[in-house]
This record gives sequence, structure tokens and C-alpha cells, in this order.
Amino acid sequence: MGPKVLLPFLLLATPSLLHGSLAGAEIDLRHLQNDTYEVDLVSWWNCDGATVPQTMQVEYDSPCGSGVLTVTAVGNEEVSMLCPTALSNSSCNGGFLPGYRRFVHQATIDLPPCDSWAVSFQRCCLDPVNSNLSAQHMTVTTTLNNLLMPCRDTPRYEQEDLPYTGSLGAFEHALLPWSDGPGFFTSSLGPLLDTTGTPYTYAPPFTGAEPYAGLLLDSALAQLSAPASGLAGGYVINVNGTLSDGLGNVLGTVQRMFLLVAIQEEAFAPALASGTIQLMSGQAQVTGPHELSLEPGQSFCFQAEFFDPDSADVITLGSDAATILPGATFTSTPGDTATASICWTAPPGTLGRLHFRIDARDDHCLLEGRQSFGYTVVVVPDTLDPCLNVGSEERHRTVTSVSVLPNPADGPFHMRFPFAASQLARLDATDLHGRQVPVSWTVGPDDAILVIPPSDRRGLVLIRWHTAGGTGVVRVLLR
Repeated sequence: MGPKVLLPFLLLATPSLLHGSLAGAEIDLRHLQNDTYEVDLVSWWNCDGATVPQTMQVEYDSPCGSGVLTVTAVGNEEVSMLCPTALSNSSCNGGFLPGYRRFVHQATIDLPPCDSWAVSFQRCCLDPVNSNLSAQHMTVTTTLNNLLMPCRDTPRYEQEDLPYTGSLGAFEHALLPWSDGPGFFTSSLGPLLDTTGTPYTYAPPFTGAEPYAGLLLDSALAQLSAPASGLAGGYVINVNGTLSDGLGNVLGTVQRMFLLVAIQEEAFAPALASGTIQLMSGQAQVTGPHELSLEPGQSFCFQAEFFDPDSADVITLGSDAATILPGATFTSTPGDTATASICWTAPPGTLGRLHFRIDARDDHCLLEGRQSFGYTVVVVPDTLDPCLNVGSEERHRTVTSVSVLPNPADGPFHMRFPFAASQLARLDATDLHGRQVPVSWTVGPDDAILVIPPSDRRGLVLIRWHTAGGTGVVRVLLR
């Protein structure tokens, strides 16, 4: 579609609204090895005069320890919501159109097993000129229970763009929730907190649960939607994500705060209802609209179609599938309904959960319609022990598992490792609060380990084993 005159858009670009302030933030913890984690402070800033510090600080706290960690900028990229022909006129490039950059500040930290690590970022100031919140200070927090979830990343949202809405049309935006292992990831809207942990009061009629007119959140998919509102301005949105296990235990949480920019024009992004797996061939099983499973050595091919509510817009597609799935092929055909084709054979030895995305962009201008779609490939069995390997990349390639029988256990139980029992140097156990649980163990004639817990012990315990090559943890339910 050709260029449009967007007067309300140009008015929004004036310094009265965009004057170089924080527009979004999230903290992610990525497991590296043993008890060492990479801390990623991801933040979004408008470019109108903003000077983003080279170093910032996050606080970490738990019953097991607390302190302050300095994180250093390792990269940034422009994520302005503009079509290619208008990008040179963004404020990030010295122009008059609103521009945004995404920054990553990073550090490493050792977090010994504990049931309630919290890592927080506090900042003054959010842009005071927004339509629903006069916040001057804010807090963003992520939490980790690495007693129950050792050697894994915290849950996170993988969406890298800040959303906008042409408020004369409907709004849709996917946050792309992701966890690197089993669990139940749910999301909810809630008020932003100040630096004391007190919820902010929003300007009526807005609330933390409805910070923009008619805004809804699909809790399972972390997809936002709203009807046409006719509003213009900036709206602070706060989304809280929780990862839990099948017993209701919280494994980790994540918080994404961001600014939704509303423009009084009719602009649409590619529809979230599109992109489902279709025309599947091969040995994989479709387990959801954007999820499938297969075994090592098996293969699949599927197609996905993406459509735009504006029939005059042309969608083009891109994907990281070839990077995430080694040897995969990705081809696409642009159009008002664009088509993607993906094929892959899981190499022998590959186990775990792999996540790739397809990005759809239309040719609307000046505002570019963008939408991202996440896909999960589970290479079974997904009962993996992440602590036997180092880092997410290797964990997704060569995961090894350990078996516990029976589990739940009424008394002694057997553990079988993918290595000789003679390599086991030590085995110990703790409860969920890190307190020692006395156990004894012996090597059986079939190279299995017989573990004998206290006869009066009930509930979940964490069994940690130690070899010369590292450690591992598995949960056992005693009843």
C-alpha cells in the first residue's frame, strides 16, 4: 500500500510525549553451568534525547543471600515501528518520527539453590506524559526457584518489538511466552509497582487490569487484543507471567512492562489467528496450533498461512528456524495471504524443547504492521535432566535423562543413570527450603542405585548427585 498522511502520528512524535525515557523493561535469567546464571536486563527507550547508561544496577534477594549487581550494556538495536522508507526519519536517526531502541545489559551471578530468588530493576523515570499512569518510579522483578527448577532459565517473553495500535482498528499483539522445559506458563495483567512494591493508581477509567480501553489478555498464550478505541497517546501496560509445575509449585516468574503507543488511524498488523500448522507430513505429531513433537531421526514438513485484515497490504515473512533447527529449510511466498513452508529432520541425540519464530510484516506506511508467531518443537522424551549439560544451546542438542522408579515412592527407590554407577561420587538430598534430608544409597547388581530415604519423610525432596563431570538434580515425591 502507498504512503498515507498520518497527522495524528506526527503530533505524537513531538517532544511533549517522547522525550527520551524508559518505555519498557524485563529481566531474564539464563542458566550457564552449575549455579551460574547470566542476568539479562532488557529495556526499551525512546530515542528523542535519551542517554542510556552504559552500566545499571539490579538487586537480588532471597533467604539465601542478597546484594547489588552491576549490569553492562552488550548491545542495542532500533525497533522503531516504521516502514523501511520512513526509518531514516526516526528520532533514532536524527529525524522527527518517534523511534525506539532495545538495549540488553548483562552480567553473570552465582545463585545457589534456593526457593525464592528475586532479581529487581528500579528506575526513575518513566515518561510522565502518558495517558493512564503518572508513574515516576517503577520496579520490574523476575523470580526463580532453583531448588525445584535447577539448571534452567527463568520464563521469559521473547517479543522484541514495542507494540502500537492504529486505534481506529482492532489491536493484537503476541508477547511470545517461553520456557526451556516442562511447566505451565500463565500470564495476567496487573498494576505497575513503585520502588516500595506499592501498586500505582491509574487515571480513571483505566486500571492495572485494563490499562487500555477494552484490552484483554489470553492468559495461556500471552496474546493481547482490544477493539477499535479511537484513542491516542501512550499507555503503560504491565504483564506478569508465572511458570508452575503440575503440583501448583511456582518455578519462576517474569514481568514485562511496556508502553503501548496508540495512533488515531486505521492500521492493522497481520492477524494472530493465522499461522497455524497445516498440511503436515512426516512422522511428527501436531500437539497444538503452533506445537508438534517427534523423536530423534524423525522428520516433518508443514505449511502456515498468514493474512492481513487490510487486503491491500502485502505480508513478507522471515524466520530463525534454520538457526534453531540445524539443517531446517524455510521458504516463503509474500502476499496479502503469505505462505511459509518449514521442513526438518531431528538429528540423532537431539532431545528437549526447541522454539523458533516466524515474523510477519506488512507494507503499510508510515506505520509498519508487525506480528510474531512462536512455534515449539518437542523432541521426545521431554523428561530431561538439564543439570547434566551446560547452557541452553547444548542442553537442547544433547540432553541426557535419568530414571527414577518408582516415583512417587512409598519407600526405597532406584535411580538409573546414563553413566556407570561407579562414576557417582556423592548423592545427597534436601527439602524445598534447602534443608538436608538424610538418605543412604548403594549400588545394585544391575548398576542401578538403590536410594533409601527416612521412613517418616513425606513430600517432595530434591536428590542431587555428583560426578567428576558435574552435578544433577531430580525431584522425587515421597508418600
